[in-house]
Amino acid sequence: MIIFCNLIGIFISLYLVFDTEFLNHHGYDLSVDGIVVARALFIIFALYCLNNIGQLYENMSQKNNE
Repeated sequence: MIIFCNLIGIFISLYLVFDTEFLNHHGYDLSVDGIVVARALFIIFALYCLNNIGQLYENMSQKNNE
């Protein structure tokens, strides 16, 4: 269940990184800096979720080896 939630977070954040129209409301031209910051935060969040999945996988593999 936790892995599924992390995957949803990764997919949503990557969708928002590539869909700039969702971040840019009504063509507001001065929001370019905000879009750059938002994209960076979404990428950081996606990497955080990916790290959580990796840690869960490592913990599961260590428990199976014991």
